[in-house]
Amino acid sequence: MPAISQSHDSHHGDDVGFLEPNGHAFASSGVAYPGDLTSLKAIYDRVCNEQGLPVGCPEAAELAAVAMDLFARGTFDEEVLLRELRRY
Repeated sequence: MPAISQSHDSHHGDDVGFLEPNGHAFASSGVAYPGDLTSLKAIYDRVCNEQGLPVGCPEAAELAAVAMDLFARGTFDEEVLLRELRRY
């Protein structure tokens, strides 16, 4: 599965992403764009559905916090996000 966002066009500056040795995609600027957040939400929703977590339950809130933490630390790769979120 491709990374959510490996690079962004010149409209957003020089935000060229790269892969860290652990396979995590990372945006050099640390900026998340709307499409990135939409993809993160889709991954979060998928994991919630797989685990039968209703919206607003404590476990779903914890999963959301983990998702945002991973994303804030530069994890953009869909496979990595899915794998990490499924652990919770």
